[in-house]
Amino acid sequence: MHKTAYVTNTPDIKILIPMSLLYRVTDLGQWQTLLDTGAQGGNFILASVVNQLVSLGAVIIPTRARRVCSCFGECKTLDKAIVVDCNLKLPGNHKSFLLKDVEFLINEDLPYEVIVGLDTINKHQLLVYRRDDATPHPGQMESNSPGTISLIESDYE
Repeated sequence: MHKTAYVTNTPDIKILIPMSLLYRVTDLGQWQTLLDTGAQGGNFILASVVNQLVSLGAVIIPTRARRVCSCFGECKTLDKAIVVDCNLKLPGNHKSFLLKDVEFLINEDLPYEVIVGLDTINKHQLLVYRRDDATPHPGQMESNSPGTISLIESDYE
């Protein structure tokens, strides 16, 4: 696994969430993720993380150029992305979330490995605590259409 030195430089963030990224069923490892309700421009991933994902088989795709700005007013245009599935385990919840076909804009200088933005948070209701016991078996997850979410049992605490 890898170490994330720059995450230690963010003392205001009390917890980053480990999230597994998958590409065509290949597990691409677990990455420290910030759920950012202030990120209204999409989801973002650090370029150095993408380089590692590409070495494992993921593919960079061109995307519609988008101008995004940080909370400090620093703006840039991003025009490359990567689309992966995400397996996200939230603290205090015994379920994990499988998000299919999530697009991440590639950014050269993020303070985190992965940022999940507001639209994805809302679309998949990631901040809503769930007690759904009718969770699909992991073998059923492949039948989901793109953009759907499944809750799966997790032994990870």
